[in-house]
Amino acid sequence: MKPYLKILFLLACAQAGFALTVDGYCYLESESDHSGTKVKFVEAGSSVAADSVYTEPSGRFNLDLTAGLYDVEYTHGTFGDAIASVQLHATDTTLAPMALRLSGRRLSGSLKGMLEPGVYRIVGNITVGTDDTLRLLPGTTFFFARANVFTIRGTLLADGTAKDSIFFTTNIHARHRHWAGLRFMDSSSSGSRLAYCSVEYAKGRAGGLYCRNSSPTFADCAIRHNSAQWGGGILCALSSPTFVHCIISGNQAKYGGGGVYGRLSALTFQNCTIADNSTSFYGGGVYGRRSSLVFADCTIAGNSTGWYGGGAFCSNSSLSFGACTIIGNAAGHEGDGIYRSNSSLNLKGCTLQ
Repeated sequence: MKPYLKILFLLACAQAGFALTVDGYCYLESESDHSGTKVKFVEAGSSVAADSVYTEPSGRFNLDLTAGLYDVEYTHGTFGDAIASVQLHATDTTLAPMALRLSGRRLSGSLKGMLEPGVYRIVGNITVGTDDTLRLLPGTTFFFARANVFTIRGTLLADGTAKDSIFFTTNIHARHRHWAGLRFMDSSSSGSRLAYCSVEYAKGRAGGLYCRNSSPTFADCAIRHNSAQWGGGILCALSSPTFVHCIISGNQAKYGGGGVYGRLSALTFQNCTIADNSTSFYGGGVYGRRSSLVFADCTIAGNSTGWYGGGAFCSNSSLSFGACTIIGNAAGHEGDGIYRSNSSLNLKGCTLQ
């Protein structure tokens, strides 16, 4: 059909207001769970999406549309995209099944050496051993296909750039795709460094980053949309990591430390933003317990908790803020900005509202 005829047909259908149900299936190569594929319907001759839907575990999808001409786009993480054109009349329609093939290389088990840039589909737990080093280059994505964890006992060097970041992520629309985050374990992993990396959509006992007896460095990283019982974005125990120019946002914790939770640790933040994190009980942005927390030129804003310390909660700890902005945080009971218990607080040149 010629382009001008397509437009006339669409206008006629829209004016008639024909509504119908469209369904179909999209399958993923080598997977038993076919959920999470985005199926988007775009009006022919236009770049405007009419509607979209995500597949169920069986691969099935369905939605209601107005009769017309559409391009149907199928996308799912590390699987190759597909597109089909359909003409929908004023009757319910079942589309031909679609299958997406894997486009990223698969990884699992022990890793070391250097990986070339690209998309890697993580299909099992992965580890960097105590005496090993893994280097990731700009443009690398680790796409976690299942609820797996990345454990670093050796050295991880993930150096992205401002224009070409490194991603640790998953498809949040798939049924079981929440992965378990990065875990830096033991002092041998203290030499690890992440720069211009995004750690997102992890879920577990610890959130995006977990440091135990380890002190890695994070620069220009985004730790976002992770969740856990304690420390939705970051959980540290017996550790002294450093964060520079990092954004810790949109994380959630059930009990405490929506953005950050430190226990028996010394945490340093320079030019960081800790914003829009939340928890039900203590420390919407930050929770320090028997720890030292130092913030320089940081912004702590828009965090919330149901109980104490919207911006920060400190127990038996020392808390220092220099030239920081602490605004717009909220606590259900007390301490919208900062709440401290048996703790020292040093504020210098700060804005606190």
